[in-house]
Amino acid sequence: MFREGDVADVNYAKAESFVAALLAMDSDPAKLKLLFQRTRLEWSGWPWWTPYLVGDRAKLDARRLEVVFDQRLRATYGFDLTALRARWIAALEAELAEPSVAVPEEDRAAIARMLALRDDALTRGDALLYRALMEGFYCDRTSDSARAKRAHKMTAQRRPGTSTLVHLVDLGIKNYRYAYVVFDRSWNGGTRRIEATLERFPVGWRFLGATDEE
Repeated sequence: MFREGDVADVNYAKAESFVAALLAMDSDPAKLKLLFQRTRLEWSGWPWWTPYLVGDRAKLDARRLEVVFDQRLRATYGFDLTALRARWIAALEAELAEPSVAVPEEDRAAIARMLALRDDALTRGDALLYRALMEGFYCDRTSDSARAKRAHKMTAQRRPGTSTLVHLVDLGIKNYRYAYVVFDRSWNGGTRRIEATLERFPVGWRFLGATDEE
């Protein structure tokens, strides 16, 4: 049911989907509140990546989380994790059967502009411009100094070239709407296929990361 990454990862879309399936089985908000009170976590270390159940200092891995959550789900709702999982999968399969939502033309054009600005930064070796195209929202995973280092590393050598959008997929909601982008970048006589994710913050689309940064 749970993977190791689910123990300490931050995935709002997955969490929302899981809670929606739970509420579809029993919509009582008091029960939902009680369940999460019974399954509260505390974090130890920096940057808060070691979770423990409140009052229990045993290491929390995916298997232990599954056992504990199943027990507390039964105590709160009267059904187990297997039943909830079946309901969740059925809801996901129903959504997957629906036609995928196309990325609006306005967003497609905005993402194409972001690719062009990225090319400009790489061509001119402009670290400040490159940094301005990156997200600055997720303070729990990285820092502004780390982003600046990444921008300087990417622009340390000028790489004149152009990018062509190949594929664009709407990934739904993270904190804001985000998208998976595939593009070809031609430079120095060759072409490289690059994958990236972008999120549409209130200030506009920003890069979360790209495979040529690895």
